[in-house]
Amino acid sequence: MATYVTFKDVLDIVADNGKEWTSFGDIAEEFQIHEWPDNEAWESRLYEKRFDTWICWDTPVGKAVIFLDDDPVAISVKPYRKSDTEYTWVSMDAFERVRQFVVSNVKDNFIRPDQFLGPDTEIPIEGDIIGSSRSATQ
Repeated sequence: MATYVTFKDVLDIVADNGKEWTSFGDIAEEFQIHEWPDNEAWESRLYEKRFDTWICWDTPVGKAVIFLDDDPVAISVKPYRKSDTEYTWVSMDAFERVRQFVVSNVKDNFIRPDQFLGPDTEIPIEGDIIGSSRSATQ
């Protein structure tokens, strides 16, 4: 039988827990961003405090409160070692704040004006390289 606690209770539980590293990559994936920042400066601002966790082989799994600038923004759940981390956001504002934070930390890698499509951008057509056939057997 499961025991339930409120979000306020969870915040009380984690209040004295130490700040832990959180996966920037997992959080960025929530926004369909597949880049990492060039440095670790973000780590002091985006972190987690774990609760209801255990070690599965060599990986911490369970639940954590995600913080941005010391404000709780989400709860993460990783039910087992090879599973994806799932996030439940405190609010739409928190979701957007974290998204903006992620983008601002990867913008040099993620947003490159030379990669924007313009009306005269040339796009290679594979047929020019491999011939006109799309058959894998020809």
